[in-house]
Amino acid sequence: MSSGQACERCKGGHFLNVICEGCYSGGLAASAVLAAEAYVHNWLSTYQRCVGRILAPSKFVKQKLGEDGWAYARIQVLPHFQTLPLTQAPYPGQEAPILYFGRLSTEKGLADLLGAMRQLSQIRLVIAVDGPQRSELEITAQKYGLGNVRFAGYVSGPALQKLIAESQFTIFPSHADETLGKSILESYAQARAVVASDLGSRRELVEEGKTGLLYPAGDVNQLAAAIKFLYERPELSRQMGKAGSDFVREQHSQAQHLLALERLYEQLRVKPALIGKRPKPPAPLRIAYIGGRGGIGKYSGIETYYEQTGKRLARTGHEITAYCRSYFTPEIAEHEVSASCAWQRSARSTWRL
Repeated sequence: MSSGQACERCKGGHFLNVICEGCYSGGLAASAVLAAEAYVHNWLSTYQRCVGRILAPSKFVKQKLGEDGWAYARIQVLPHFQTLPLTQAPYPGQEAPILYFGRLSTEKGLADLLGAMRQLSQIRLVIAVDGPQRSELEITAQKYGLGNVRFAGYVSGPALQKLIAESQFTIFPSHADETLGKSILESYAQARAVVASDLGSRRELVEEGKTGLLYPAGDVNQLAAAIKFLYERPELSRQMGKAGSDFVREQHSQAQHLLALERLYEQLRVKPALIGKRPKPPAPLRIAYIGGRGGIGKYSGIETYYEQTGKRLARTGHEITAYCRSYFTPEIAEHEVSASCAWQRSARSTWRL
């Protein structure tokens, strides 16, 4: 992101933009080091030589990597999974509020959402979770007299699932090209429809008119119109939420994800044996998680995915490294180190940060 908008200025190896645009919060010197490092690894083809397979959570991410020169054949799309509740709460009806949950930061488009709520005084909005923009957003809401907007603060786990279930539908006005949009899947899991900006991977998750509504990113009037349209049609909202729940069950189940992941790792582990030689046992894999804020799942869906899959893969003997952003992740070298069970591996298993 740059100035609150999706940025691709470094595409094609133009890493000087990291310095020119001031993208990195560590300052000019740190930005220069990052740019130099990127140029060196690009020149050495480090990642092309050392990375056997890239897992992308959406077709959108695969497309972007391909546009930047990566071989499409080396990129495999494996969307994240979403667990469905054992029982789904009944649809709460038109009197229920609508909900935004996610990080409160500029690129998430919350200013647009507050602008839309100025036109929708009869609709209640709950804003859950937290982030650096919270104070600014609260001041804006107070300035505009938005008594229909409530900031619920940081909410997670069962409390967040309850908030989703108690909402009519959820809103995601992001200006960023989200790599997947785990929050959308969480909404569908509770059988709640979605209104989202029409960017990136959201086109793969939100089927217009069936599981939710898409609107042009940054268009406050269109956002307000979409919210009003769905709010005034509670039966349609309920049907969309049910379709979203079916979509998660069919396309994003935990069992399907695990099966696909196991098949991929087995393909990477097994090497053809030489004629007349006994095949060697498969070696543990070295797996890297990149692109997220960190490895401890308290920021968003991708970090939760890192933690839940990372520690399980580590227990089976694989070496997992999560590349983190220092201003998000605590300064620890290892996370959740524990002695492995006898049926897994006798050595201590861990995953590194």
